[in-house]
Amino acid sequence: MHKLAEHIASCRLRDRGSLRPAPSPSLASAPTVPAIFKWLPRASLIKQSFEALCVNEFPGQQFEPDANGGGMRNGQQVLQWLSFDRSRVSARCVSQARIMIFYYWATLCILKARQPRYMAVQRVGGEEASAKGEEEAEGKGQEAEGKGGEAEGKGN
Repeated sequence: MHKLAEHIASCRLRDRGSLRPAPSPSLASAPTVPAIFKWLPRASLIKQSFEALCVNEFPGQQFEPDANGGGMRNGQQVLQWLSFDRSRVSARCVSQARIMIFYYWATLCILKARQPRYMAVQRVGGEEASAKGEEEAEGKGQEAEGKGGEAEGKGN
């Protein structure tokens, strides 16, 4: 984690190359993001986890300056640059729990909505057919008991 912190601290002052981070560490605060999508980072488990890890690891860290004498000197500067300076690990954990509860609730709602629906079984032919069906079922049950008894007798 220490090397990652040094990398983040030194990336800020790079002027060229593809490793230069965006001017705004939080892309959701960029003016180019439509207002309707600004809530998305708050619903990201990855963003919440990253923020919690940074808040947990950076305070108290000291960094060496880069070759030009620039860069960030301590973890608090890194947190300020990332806009995580007012964040707490416990708050990020609560946010993650809320996100997970919402995702589980949404999954449950989707599964209930897509639950297979079957037509109710109805008797055909009225009372006469049902009486015959009950008699046949009783007869099959008695036959099965009789065969079971014969099988037990053969086993002895």
